[in-house]
Amino acid sequence: MLAATTTKVCSFIFLLFGVLLLLGCNVQAIRSKVCPLYCKIDEGAYMICKSSGDRKLGPPCNCCLAQAGCKVYSINGTLTCTGS
Repeated sequence: MLAATTTKVCSFIFLLFGVLLLLGCNVQAIRSKVCPLYCKIDEGAYMICKSSGDRKLGPPCNCCLAQAGCKVYSINGTLTCTGS
């Protein structure tokens, strides 16, 4: 009788641990950024990132895809967006 109770308690603990582990994984998935899968050609002419210094990099496909902290500029030099 005691062995059956112990087995049930252990099974419940493992099940609870598994559920908590899955919930933790889902929280990470919820925090991810969703970007549109199309390019906006007029969105930027070049991009500057802290890691690149003053060097102009090619623009991302759209502002959503710019790396965090990178700034996308238009042809006339105005800031279009900042990556987040």
